[in-house]
Amino acid sequence: MKNLLILIFMILTAGLFSTIFFEDHFIYNPGDNLGDQVAWTNTNTGDEIVISSGTLVHPWHDFYDHKVSFGGAGMDPYATYLTQTSGKLYACFVFRVTDVSSFTSDGYFCGLASSNTNFGPTLWLIRVTGEDKFQIGLHRRSGSSPDQIFPTQYELNQTIHIVMSYEFLAGDDIASLWINPPGMETPPDLTSIAGTEMTSLSRFFLRQDSTGETPIIDFDEVRVYSIWEDCLPVELSAFTANYSNGASTLQWTTQSENNNLGWNVYRSETDEVASGEQVNYQMIEGAGTTTEPTDYGFTDENEILPYTTYWYWIESVEQSGSTNLHGPAIVTTEDPSIIELPETTLLKSAYPNPFNPSTVIEFDIKENETGTLTIFNTKGQIIVSETFDTGYHQYKWNADDLSSGVYFYKLRTESFSKVHKMLMLK
Repeated sequence: MKNLLILIFMILTAGLFSTIFFEDHFIYNPGDNLGDQVAWTNTNTGDEIVISSGTLVHPWHDFYDHKVSFGGAGMDPYATYLTQTSGKLYACFVFRVTDVSSFTSDGYFCGLASSNTNFGPTLWLIRVTGEDKFQIGLHRRSGSSPDQIFPTQYELNQTIHIVMSYEFLAGDDIASLWINPPGMETPPDLTSIAGTEMTSLSRFFLRQDSTGETPIIDFDEVRVYSIWEDCLPVELSAFTANYSNGASTLQWTTQSENNNLGWNVYRSETDEVASGEQVNYQMIEGAGTTTEPTDYGFTDENEILPYTTYWYWIESVEQSGSTNLHGPAIVTTEDPSIIELPETTLLKSAYPNPFNPSTVIEFDIKENETGTLTIFNTKGQIIVSETFDTGYHQYKWNADDLSSGVYFYKLRTESFSKVHKMLMLK
């Protein structure tokens, strides 16, 4: 009985200390109504906000096939989270405006609230007169017009990443807005102290006001949280897949990570991630929290059919248990009995980098050449020196018995010589 009570206490208190209060990737069936989903409740009457196929692509977010689409007048669904009365609350999402032909006056289409009628910070869109463009505005409350307007004029079908916040303060509470922020928290693009202060916030809402006030909008990847970095679990700068000699090799690089426990890899023979299967047998260790670039790699050792196209996704797993998908990267296989030789000699980035305690050094040696791979420390002391023939190579180096620090690896052939740096962190 005592153990059961402890388990119940852990389950109940886990949500109290979480910094992510709500998130939705809209992994529902296209054509379904958002207000019919468990996390959402409709208010008002009229057209529904519906799930639509496709996704919005932005480096800060990870995408799952579907989004929601709406415009004009209609129902206004909201999702609830644990009531907040102090500190700073953030919400992030991506959206794009696809049609402004009926959009004639300013209107807000989403925000934070405490009830159906008590709205806090709201995101406004403002039509540029005579053009198919719009501007973005902010109000600390709903108001009758935006309190602040950002000067940039945005084009149709442009994916925009938004972070908005409300900070409960002893003086004037502040609503803030960031438009396509660069990564780490910077001064906001807009701030507002207009209107009366909120005493609490417990809802994120979407709003269809009227035909003239709400353009046609695609909306995706919403998250409500209390720490800035929780909207940036992983910033991915590169993700590629290559096929050679019967195997697919994936490589990816992150520019920053926040509480990243590790990675899983999924493969499908269609462009639908839902039909994919996990192809790594154990999680690939992540870098935790870092603002430094990290390189990763994975070789798919599962059966690969010739003359087949494969789609690959990588899934980052946060320490909180939240997951995000990146990709896809695509490869088309050939006949594995045909052994291709590299046309050029190339030394690639080690992955992972930084690493602990092992990393993989990938390199190619072109036809009719041999090469020497050398690993040495900052004093120039040689740790590894091995010779390789023509071909594609992946050399796994285990530095478990060495100390943390910078190491160098060099590939030298008759026509090529290059050195790269790698970092071991224990």
